[in-house]
Amino acid sequence: MVVLLSVLAALVAAPVPAAPPSAAQPALGTLGGAPVWPGLYRDQRTVRLSDGSPVVVNVLHFRSDDPSLELRPVLAQGRVPGLETVAEMGRRLYGEGAVAGVNGGFWLASPVGEPNGYWAVDGELVSESETQGRGPRGTAAFGGGGVVMDRVSTRVSVVLGDGLRLPVAGVNRGLRPGPAPGGDGEDALLVYTPRLGPAVLAAGASAPVRAYTLGDVTLPASGRATGVVAEVADATGREVPIPAGGVTLLAYGRAADGLATTGVGATVELDVTLLPVDQDRLPAWAQVVHGLAAGPLIVKDAVPTDPADWEDEGFAPDVHSLVRAPRSAIGVTSGGETVLLTADGRRPGYSAGLTIAELATTMISLGAVEALSLDGGGSSQFVVDGLLRNLPCCDTATRPVANGLFVFHDYRFTSTERLAGAGRAETAAEIALAAYPDGAPEVLVASGEAFPDALAGGALAAEVGGPLLLTARDALPPATIDALALLRPETVTILGGFAAVAGEVEKALDERYAVRRLAGAERTATAAAIARRVAPRSRRAFLASEGGFADALVAAVPAGLLGEPVLLSRSAALPAPTRAYLRRARVEEVVIVGGRDRIGPGVVAELRRLGIAVARLAGSSRYGTTRAVTEWTSSHAPGLEGTGLVVATGDDFPDALAGGPLAVARRQPLMIVPAGSVLADPDAAAYLEERAGGALERVTLLGGLGVLSSYQEYELDQLALRPPAETATASG
Repeated sequence: MVVLLSVLAALVAAPVPAAPPSAAQPALGTLGGAPVWPGLYRDQRTVRLSDGSPVVVNVLHFRSDDPSLELRPVLAQGRVPGLETVAEMGRRLYGEGAVAGVNGGFWLASPVGEPNGYWAVDGELVSESETQGRGPRGTAAFGGGGVVMDRVSTRVSVVLGDGLRLPVAGVNRGLRPGPAPGGDGEDALLVYTPRLGPAVLAAGASAPVRAYTLGDVTLPASGRATGVVAEVADATGREVPIPAGGVTLLAYGRAADGLATTGVGATVELDVTLLPVDQDRLPAWAQVVHGLAAGPLIVKDAVPTDPADWEDEGFAPDVHSLVRAPRSAIGVTSGGETVLLTADGRRPGYSAGLTIAELATTMISLGAVEALSLDGGGSSQFVVDGLLRNLPCCDTATRPVANGLFVFHDYRFTSTERLAGAGRAETAAEIALAAYPDGAPEVLVASGEAFPDALAGGALAAEVGGPLLLTARDALPPATIDALALLRPETVTILGGFAAVAGEVEKALDERYAVRRLAGAERTATAAAIARRVAPRSRRAFLASEGGFADALVAAVPAGLLGEPVLLSRSAALPAPTRAYLRRARVEEVVIVGGRDRIGPGVVAELRRLGIAVARLAGSSRYGTTRAVTEWTSSHAPGLEGTGLVVATGDDFPDALAGGPLAVARRQPLMIVPAGSVLADPDAAAYLEERAGGALERVTLLGGLGVLSSYQEYELDQLALRPPAETATASG
């Protein structure tokens, strides 16, 4: 039997000599970190090992008794056997509440992806226990009895009506015709469940095979279940159906003799007994809902287990336990926390990895009283919101694995929507189609790689009644091409010069649309050119720094609603193109967006010398400035729709750039928010708290989970759902 695709030894080639257990001293200390979901926290740290080597550790932790969170094992591709990266699992199950997880246990090479050992989910046994050592394999189970860990073997039996007990050799795997140990011989009984698929091929031995189909029964994770024989048939060499609500038994050779008198309508019991080394915990194991084997069991009663036990589980010291490698583990603490951990490794200078002894010490430093090592090496993957958050080693691409271990929540969003695609161009396309579902006469196209030329484009989008799409410098992304086809514009206007959007893009557009380009010698001149298109004459103009994106992008909403331009300035002096537009357009008032560090007093003095009144909208941060702009907009822009809000990250420009035209089209404010938590910045928190409680009913998030997390969406959903009374209490 082969673990990890038969390449475990290759994965640890040229190992770093490891310290013995007595010298292993990595320590993480108190559990902490940022929220991934209410009650679930992520902590990433770099610690130093006893010889000074760094190791990067990611930790998820939550209260084991939190009723809103559930730890569940996940099968790759939802079946056995199967292979999938942990991130792919997370994305596939995100809609079901899978918010964060790590890789799970080992798997076999034949068939590739079959769990190597005990595996159960939703009270159903998927794979029986196996070991490559002298003793049983370390196993974790969770459900009605909390989280329990031990070295565990299974006894699976079919019990007939007369009390005859027939041993089951395997669950959801093919016959191994070789001799024991490791083989089943040619006289074996195997059980198959719908987790394997709709059918199983009765092959692998020269002996005849009989199939027994049982309806209305689930093979239990632990305990007994009763089924009734629905069909008996010769199955030699053919595919046999597995009923959706039952199981199929394949009896090879003499194994069928015990079932010879069992016909259609007979009652059959399926019995699964878990046999932990610690017999005192049998009642907890009898309550298993989910579980998986991995190994070795590394912590028991808050101390490292005996390395001799690791070898008994099948983990050879020189190949596995005494080498530093990427590791994953699950543990439970005396304080009632469940801990999932990955440690990156085999990356010199960044992260050395851990020996098993060092992994045990690390888990104990987090308060673990029990801990189990999971699959490691290139399989060690740490995922939040369907995105890989650690740095796996060893393979040219992230390794697909057979199973994962995920934390699920049971929350359902009701007051938020998310407009997102695989990348910034795809997200901009989604935003554009949401803003203009019936098409648009003119569409703006700007660089998605750099912000300067597009900063003033939000006001122009409002003026022409169309969205803003993004492009690469040299070629239109497929998502942009597809969005243009759906929007059916007559005109496409490129924002910026050829350094930002090359001639190849213009040529491709010119084949289908009337194309114009608004550009200047540099970003302030491009902004002035856009301003002339927005409003040749304007009583008011907005002025933002040329050196950043946030202020200009949030100014797009009031500018678009009022039909007024956004201009750019340097910190110390007005650029010539900006000054020329102000004179030519006869601007009477300039609203500066941003603080004195962005546009300084010299610019204010110059504006006043030109006879222009000056107002400033600013806060202590970009989020404070956003708050000031949205509050100003509420009092100056007629018809602003107060129950909706458009939200983008404040850490990057593309989503807010495309989102400005959406906010204008919906007549809603545009808010940029900090990473991690939308309430992390005091000004952002104050504005959102003021809008909550009846004034806010619907929030549109711009961008994927990599820019606005599920936790941030939860915060916004909760703000929109908050009753007015709670707002009064909070503000009082």
